[in-house]
Amino acid sequence: MPDNLLNFLINALHTEKNEIYRINGPLNLGDFMSICKIEKRELKHRGFTLRISSYFRKQEDYFKAISRRATYFSIILLFICIGQ
Repeated sequence: MPDNLLNFLINALHTEKNEIYRINGPLNLGDFMSICKIEKRELKHRGFTLRISSYFRKQEDYFKAISRRATYFSIILLFICIGQ
């Protein structure tokens, strides 16, 4: 890793050089999975609560509703692009 990239990461992550572990080559995705097992609240993101739009709550078939919305959106974009 070039020194300028290392310094950027140190500044962006508010860390010290001695807290960086260099390896030769890319990280394996499995290496990241062990990080998820660390039990520290400050390292975790807040939970995400799914919210369903009121438009979709009124629909019987989500996929048809998405298709209709996507079609409307595509038509609007088409008119915008043609107008330019």
